[in-house]
Amino acid sequence: MLRIKIKDMNFWVPDRHKWVGMVYGEVFTTQIYSIGGCKVEEGDTVVDVGANVGVFSLYAFARNAGKVIAVEPEPECINCLNANVRAYGVEDKTDVVDKVAWNKNETVTLMSVLDSNVGGHFVKESVDKRGQWKSGDPNEGKKYKVEGVRLDDVINEKIDFVKIDAEGSELEILEGMEGLLKEYRPKMSIAAYHRKTDVADFRRLLKKYVPEYRIENTQKTSLKVVFAWEES
Repeated sequence: MLRIKIKDMNFWVPDRHKWVGMVYGEVFTTQIYSIGGCKVEEGDTVVDVGANVGVFSLYAFARNAGKVIAVEPEPECINCLNANVRAYGVEDKTDVVDKVAWNKNETVTLMSVLDSNVGGHFVKESVDKRGQWKSGDPNEGKKYKVEGVRLDDVINEKIDFVKIDAEGSELEILEGMEGLLKEYRPKMSIAAYHRKTDVADFRRLLKKYVPEYRIENTQKTSLKVVFAWEES
């Protein structure tokens, strides 16, 4: 585990993680997961799915979030995530879910073909169902079993903002939080750059669960994001 400085912040990262500077720029500088009507606000309970080492979680606290539920299954990233929230004094406001957010409660297989990005793992069962989205042979990378859970079954409180960036499993994650969406109608920010059908798929499912959602997609960088929120 290494500690690196990016602008005025320090992050603990896995030894072979080379992407944190880029992620910092996307989250803090470009703010790809925020638009005018859909952003973290003071006191929000935020769900950070695909939390990695906690860059977005710390961004949420910088915007005065009241609590963050960080969902991250990769052991090296979890260690760094815990170290980072401790370093910034927000460990008491952070719940870490060390499992894969999924559409069923079952064991799934995590795979990775990007050795330089420890957080760049994806769920084999999603690839089997919806096709591979990255170049490279996933059978050559690291592979291990992890518990998959429906967020409906592990989150038992009101949520206000949800960010999802989960290497191509976003649709299954949405399917596993139908109850939360219908009950709390949180603001949603979902990475939509993994598959060509992402935007259409997310719009269809979000409108099915919450017909009142306003849905927009933006592309502040090369990364497309779908936003959904209920206008007051």
